[in-house]
Amino acid sequence: MAEEQGNVARRNGWANVNFPNGFVHPFAFQAKSGKTYEKMLVGVPKGVTVNGVDLGGWSFSVFSTKWAKEDKLNGRPVTIGLKVGEPVELFRGRGAERETLRIDDPWDLARAVKAHREAREAERRNAEETRGDESVSLAGEAVGRADGNGPVGDRAPEAGLVRGSLSDAAPQSFKPVSQEGMDLFNRCSVDVGFVARMDVMAERAARAFLDGSYDPVSQLAETRRLVGEMADAVAGVQGVDFGDAARGEAAEVALSASTDVINADVSRLADEGVGRADVIAANRSERAAREKEYAEERALMPESVLLRRDIAAASAEPPTMERCLAATSTLYGGFEHTDLLSAGADGGTPLDPANPLDMASIESDGWAATF
Repeated sequence: MAEEQGNVARRNGWANVNFPNGFVHPFAFQAKSGKTYEKMLVGVPKGVTVNGVDLGGWSFSVFSTKWAKEDKLNGRPVTIGLKVGEPVELFRGRGAERETLRIDDPWDLARAVKAHREAREAERRNAEETRGDESVSLAGEAVGRADGNGPVGDRAPEAGLVRGSLSDAAPQSFKPVSQEGMDLFNRCSVDVGFVARMDVMAERAARAFLDGSYDPVSQLAETRRLVGEMADAVAGVQGVDFGDAARGEAAEVALSASTDVINADVSRLADEGVGRADVIAANRSERAAREKEYAEERALMPESVLLRRDIAAASAEPPTMERCLAATSTLYGGFEHTDLLSAGADGGTPLDPANPLDMASIESDGWAATF
């Protein structure tokens, strides 16, 4: 399959780029004509650098191909084809804060993603060799599930390797997000109460990751409960109803979109000494490796690139829940913020990031993740 795809790409002038599975999200797009198209929202991992600019947090969308859908379904890195000769239009944010960035040569992005992947793989191999034959840890198992290698109880990749961050906070998704599911997620992303409560949930997830108990399926159940409260509020105030399928899809997108915020909380809490020593050490090691790589890249940058403070400075800002949800949404043009789900108001339940998950109340919702 990979050879067939490569031959087609070379013959038709396409640059193939392999993105981590968790950074690719299928969704359905409805044109003004009423016709629906299958597309994929592709997020660029942090550390992918083109012309000295870190493209982490930027996204672009492409039409789905049969190969990309098979990759996503089977949990493999997803091969995205970029037409040679056509620029890649990246974006982040929305409304008045929407930013765009154009990569004129698709091969520049393809080479950058490949270099980033190879560097990460080398970093992981070196870390594994340094730690030796440690036993498989709970943190390693949790990260394995979050990386899209199956539901709870499935194998954890790179046995013995404790990681210091999540590749994707959500479990593997096996189906595209419907238009209804994206509509609900879009409404969630502009509600200040929903964003605030997701922010609290992110810190709680970070604490679980640091103590080795993070479970992406349980975290998805908690996110789904919050999305359900938001859907009920939308129905009551705006008169728009969303079914169970849409609620589950919106929860998957919301949890995946919060990955960078969770990782930022992991790093902050690790610096405060919260969590298991091996997870804290892995987190600090990963950050040190990224900082060293970035310093080496900057040393090679020409002065003209170093002066691009408008983009470089924005890329260096710590992630916020509002920005991460906005980057994943499909809202364009003007939009209005809502406040249908303020914590503790109108039926909302205040959250404490230091408290463990209340699985009894989550399971009472009668919903479970399906794989």
